[in-house]
Amino acid sequence: MSAPIDYGSLVVAPALVEMRHAYPSLSIELVCTDSYVDLIADGIDAAVRLGRLADSNYRVVTLGGFVKWIVASPEFVKIWGQPTSPAELAALPFVVLSVLPHPLTLDLQHTKGEVKSVRCENALLVNTADAARAATLAGGGFGMLTDFSIGADVAAGRLLRLLPDWTGTPKGIHVVFPPTHYPSAKVRALIEVLRRRLEVAS
Repeated sequence: MSAPIDYGSLVVAPALVEMRHAYPSLSIELVCTDSYVDLIADGIDAAVRLGRLADSNYRVVTLGGFVKWIVASPEFVKIWGQPTSPAELAALPFVVLSVLPHPLTLDLQHTKGEVKSVRCENALLVNTADAARAATLAGGGFGMLTDFSIGADVAAGRLLRLLPDWTGTPKGIHVVFPPTHYPSAKVRALIEVLRRRLEVAS
């Protein structure tokens, strides 16, 4: 199966270990990549995809959702201070994931429903979510990072949430698989394991 690098490492890999314990004879290969994977051409049974899905003939099961938080290291906040509005983010150093469709634009949503779009000007570009987290932890800029990847960092105080009433727009976590009439037994088992792990995490 295939999964994005950060979600594959943090969530899918442990889920596959759980599957191996339940089905010891099952042969599993996990391909972690942030590039688009053609399931049929590459012989992949299922893929985890985050966010808005492109139109395709694949079958889709939605497992849950995630949001992105605006975060920075305590050292960064000591130097640059706490922004008081989304507009102030535009000039701050920003650790940005370059593979996103519009990497320098932050689409933000307030807890009360207001939405704003901010274009950042001072960016450190990296091409993986793991590198974005590492650079943000190191104080290279603020980051817009997924709640599942930095929840422990925030809880431990390694990262601080900036503008905590604002997040990225909520997005889905999906499993996609080729357009057969029914998913195979191993794909169904994978979906159930991932669902259980998400329920425990929430």
